[in-house]
Amino acid sequence: MRSFFGGQINPEHRGNLALVIEAPEDSLGPPYSRFLYGMDSDEFIHLTGVRLARKMPERVYIGISQQAGETALRLPVQVQDDLRRLDNLLVISHFLNIVDGRPERIVLEKTSTGYRVAEYKEG
Repeated sequence: MRSFFGGQINPEHRGNLALVIEAPEDSLGPPYSRFLYGMDSDEFIHLTGVRLARKMPERVYIGISQQAGETALRLPVQVQDDLRRLDNLLVISHFLNIVDGRPERIVLEKTSTGYRVAEYKEG
């Protein structure tokens, strides 16, 4: 799952809606399911609450405009490359480049109040 929020959304596509994209149940099923709701709607709360416990979405874009959402609903989304095209449309490129990276190594050190990162090595 990748999520993009407010300031990560391209300025020309910002608004008060959220787009949630779920992967198909299996390869024989329908293409990716897409849901466009207001961020304070009961539907959005259900998708990111109760439903999230059963099925993790592929993408969540929070803070997009009606026009950007409608465009995203019209575009074909059947494979991972289609998701990347949506990412490129909706998200500032800087955030796309840094989100993919995972550290090669993280070392935690116990402290009196919990843990702290003692070593962090980029991948």
